[in-house]
Amino acid sequence: MFDYIKGDVADIREGYLTIENKSGVGFLLNVSENTTTDLINDREDVKVYTYMVVRENDVSLFGFSTLFEREIFFKLLTVPKIGPKIALSLLSALSPNMIVAAIMNKDYKSLCTANGVGKKAAEQIVVTLQDKFGDLPEIEEITISDMNVSSDLKDEAILGLTSLGFDRAYAAKIVREISVDDDLTIEDILSLALQKVNE
Repeated sequence: MFDYIKGDVADIREGYLTIENKSGVGFLLNVSENTTTDLINDREDVKVYTYMVVRENDVSLFGFSTLFEREIFFKLLTVPKIGPKIALSLLSALSPNMIVAAIMNKDYKSLCTANGVGKKAAEQIVVTLQDKFGDLPEIEEITISDMNVSSDLKDEAILGLTSLGFDRAYAAKIVREISVDDDLTIEDILSLALQKVNE
């Protein structure tokens, strides 16, 4: 398997990016919104960690801007009936830290914000992975705000943005960047989210 690819970001499309290495070969990678956001501005001499999926009629490369994101991807693949596309969908709807926080807190609603993840799948993810993160050193990066995220308010904000025409994965990405506390109303969160959209 390719461990990583270094080169310049030649093209970014929704769910994909192309990395051109120094030999002029362009690698098409399936990527999450997290990786797209990380690489959209800094496109030169980037390092993208990879995972190759080989099927009978297809060879696909998945790319990750950090090792931690790839490790969470690997963990998700150990869940029955969770394949690469669903794992990538989860990493587009939630940051790696938020996925860990949702699993540890049995926050099924947050997991279900990912396209293709229903309640049964969310429950299976929690059952399979709840005690499987102790071997990741990056687990210490999870903050108190990650572990106590106000899911109801954020879910409402995501619903509000999708009703305005925003893609659900993009809406989830914007909302998760907002630090929610008890003083904020849903109107405040939507206002902050729209400010981020216009930045």
